[in-house]
Amino acid sequence: MKFPGVYYAYSLILALFGQTAWGIHAGLLCVNAATVLIIYFLARRFLNDGLGAVVAAATFGLLSIDRWIMGVFAHATHFVVLAAMGGILVLFHALESKRTIAFIGAGLMLGLSVLMKQNGIFFLAFGLAPLSGSR
Repeated sequence: MKFPGVYYAYSLILALFGQTAWGIHAGLLCVNAATVLIIYFLARRFLNDGLGAVVAAATFGLLSIDRWIMGVFAHATHFVVLAAMGGILVLFHALESKRTIAFIGAGLMLGLSVLMKQNGIFFLAFGLAPLSGSR
């Protein structure tokens, strides 16, 4: 049993790109590209170095398409990582801006990572950690 998030992601990809193998690969390419961009922005925020952020994003991009880790197949993990990294990026923005809507967005994205696959719960726990000390 898997949570239904990954099935909704597949349905969205098939609706956008067509019900073909090419459509699945095009959707995976978009998911990977979005994750690479998010990792760039996260690395830029943490490292405060453009070159380091490019290296981090490029490294993820190269490693995420390795066939030995199912990178060329639209595996559920791709969707978990997209939602989790997006949620963490929004969470750090929310911690700086103290805007309620940003916290809600971060929670929704981290919750979506759990909805994609059960092991996304660890990303949600990681996202809750900074909130325990921000009172």
